Amino acid sequence: MSGAGPDVLNHPFKDGRLALEVACRSKDWRLVQALVLSGAAVNGAFQGPKDGAMVALHAACHDGALTIIYLLLEKAPKSYDDRNWGYYSFPLSFAAFRGELDLLARLLTSGADPNLKDHAGRSPLHDVSNNIAGDVNIAQCLLDFKADPNLTSNDGDTPLHHACSCGHVEIVKCLLRHNADPSTRDKNGKTALQLAREENGEDSEIVKILLGHNSQ
Repeated sequence: MSGAGPDVLNHPFKDGRLALEVACRSKDWRLVQALVLSGAAVNGAFQGPKDGAMVALHAACHDGALTIIYLLLEKAPKSYDDRNWGYYSFPLSFAAFRGELDLLARLLTSGADPNLKDHAGRSPLHDVSNNIAGDVNIAQCLLDFKADPNLTSNDGDTPLHHACSCGHVEIVKCLLRHNADPSTRDKNGKTALQLAREENGEDSEIVKILLGHNSQ
């Protein structure tokens, strides 16, 4: 980065993008590191395509660049709660959906809000419950940091709705232990039990778990 000072590095291109954002989107952590060491503003705002000003950490989360995420968190640990355009929305959402337990714990310990919602009203607990892998350790970590198991998305879904639909037995058990309400209905008027029956069958383990819970 010889010859390029902070004023140059932090001056937006015509399209509103910054050099650091472009580097993050390229997933080139060495380039990101070089830019930061040369004075690129880690929290410098660039123009996101939908929701206005964003910072480099958002771009890294959007593209799943884990090494860059850690690098940026060291330099800007307070940008973890900003919402973002893109699939992962914000750092904690990225960590939950991708099953990155170490990153998740680091963000939560640093004060990230476990109940922050994305544009669709989904919390990180929704993300892990709706993930194919369905990592119960991620769910447990979020709940340990006071994630609300009864938050509803814009569609009226709770994390329990998602976990039942996806067949995540251990997450269902975990949510119920933390007082998830199985009687909540989504926008179609369906409870978690109804979804479990539709997606997994009447004789499935999840249906039996929910019936047993309801009888208590």
